[in-house]
Amino acid sequence: MKRVFLITLVMFICTGLYLFAGAGDSEKYELIFSHKLHVEENETECATCHGAVESSQTGKDNLLPDMETCGACHDVEDDENCGMCHSDVEEPLEVVRIEDYSQKFSHQLHLKSEFECSDCHSGIEKKVTPSAPISLPAMSDCMNCHSAKSAPVECTTCHLPEENLKPASHTINFTHAHSDLAKSGIDNMSSGMVCADCHQQDFCQECHEGENLDETTHPLNYEFTHALDAQGKEKDCSVCHQDRQFCNACHSEYQVYPHNHQQPGWAIPNVGGLHRTEAENDLESCISCHEQNAETVCQSCHQQ
Repeated sequence: MKRVFLITLVMFICTGLYLFAGAGDSEKYELIFSHKLHVEENETECATCHGAVESSQTGKDNLLPDMETCGACHDVEDDENCGMCHSDVEEPLEVVRIEDYSQKFSHQLHLKSEFECSDCHSGIEKKVTPSAPISLPAMSDCMNCHSAKSAPVECTTCHLPEENLKPASHTINFTHAHSDLAKSGIDNMSSGMVCADCHQQDFCQECHEGENLDETTHPLNYEFTHALDAQGKEKDCSVCHQDRQFCNACHSEYQVYPHNHQQPGWAIPNVGGLHRTEAENDLESCISCHEQNAETVCQSCHQQ
C-alpha cells in the first residue's frame, strides 16, 4: 500500500513539474526591444509605433506595431538584421497580442481628454526589455483617476454586463469569510484591488446596519466609545470610512468637538488664541477636519 502511495506521489510531483515547465515555455518572450532606447534616448513619440491608438475606441483593438511599422525606421528586409529584434532568429515567436482588455475602453476618448500615455502606462518609458506581461493600469489606478476627475465609477462604465467581474478571492463562502480576509489584506488576494475599488460604503451598510443585529459591524453603544478606536486604529477605520466627511457630518450636527476646542480662549476672533500653537505643532490634524470648510472657519479671520 505504501509503495502504491509513493509511486502516485512521485507521478503527481513529476506531472506538476512538467506542467510548470511547459507553462514557462508557452510564455517565452524572445523579442528584443527597449522602450528606454526608443522613447528616452531617441525621443520617439508613442504614436510613431502605436499609430492606431488615436482612433481606437475599444480595448479589443490590436495596437502593437507590426513588422511593417518597424520597417519605417529599420531595414527589416535584410535577414542579417533579424537578430536585432529576435533572440531566436530560427524560430522567432509572434508577439503576444492583447485580446482580453475591456471592450468598452476608448483610447480616443482619453486622448481627447488630454491624457498622456504615461498617465496610464506609468514607467514604460524606462523599460529596457519588452513589457511581458504588458504594462497596463490596475483597476485601482482607473478608479482613483475617475474619482479624482468626477468621471463615472459604475462597473458598466468599463465592463459589459456578461463579464465575470468577481476576483478570485470571492468564493462561494465569501459572504461569511470576507471579514477575516479584509482584515488580513484582501488586496493581496485580488490582483492588487481593494474592496473600495468596487464597493461603495452603502453596499456594506445593506447588511451591517438596521434590524440585522447579528451582523452589525460595531456594538450598539459604539457611537459613544468609538473615539478610542478612532485615535488608536485610524487605518482600520479608514477601510470603510474613507471619506472624512462621514465623521464631520455627525460631529457638526451634534456639535461634538475635540476637548481642546472647548478650552477658554481656543479661538479669539481677530486676536488668535490657543489654536495657533496646536496648528503650528500639528497642522495636519487640523486639516483632517477643516479641509472642506477652511474657507469659512479659517479665512474669516486669517484673510483680514
